[in-house]
Amino acid sequence: MALALLHERALAEMAAEGYAPEGVTLHDSLDVRYKGQSHELTIPYVLPGTQSAIRAAFHAAHEARYGYAQLAAMVEVVTVRVTAVAQVTPPHIPVQPLAGTAAQAAVIGEKEVWFARQPVRTTLYDRAQLRPGNCFVGPAVVFQYDTTNVIPPGWETAVDAYGNLVVNRKS
Repeated sequence: MALALLHERALAEMAAEGYAPEGVTLHDSLDVRYKGQSHELTIPYVLPGTQSAIRAAFHAAHEARYGYAQLAAMVEVVTVRVTAVAQVTPPHIPVQPLAGTAAQAAVIGEKEVWFARQPVRTTLYDRAQLRPGNCFVGPAVVFQYDTTNVIPPGWETAVDAYGNLVVNRKS
């Protein structure tokens, strides 16, 4: 049966990633639709999955999603799916020591930036120079190699012990 082959493949792929079969949980599901429909609903597949059980589960899912079920309509299974899940050990993310609250070392300039349809003098920061514990109040623009963060006026930013920018409306 297709499901047994999918189970084998899923366990083999998880083993290749270093997970023992006893640590892997397999979840079976089916994508089902009324014959002729262009969209499917995913339903859990539970053994023994008789045709009548699959039809009943699909009708119930269709009723819940769309408010009706066509009990006399033909039902077809479009996809058989197996999802393999294993517990992972969370990575260790080191906490960095907090520096002072002054973010002045990261300032790279000032520029007028438009907020609420008017130009506002805005401080520009180099993200790589911000340290845990640094704090500043918007308006600000934080430049990073892969993104730019705009901090509007009235918002405070603090760098947490993991290096995240935590932005809150100033109280």
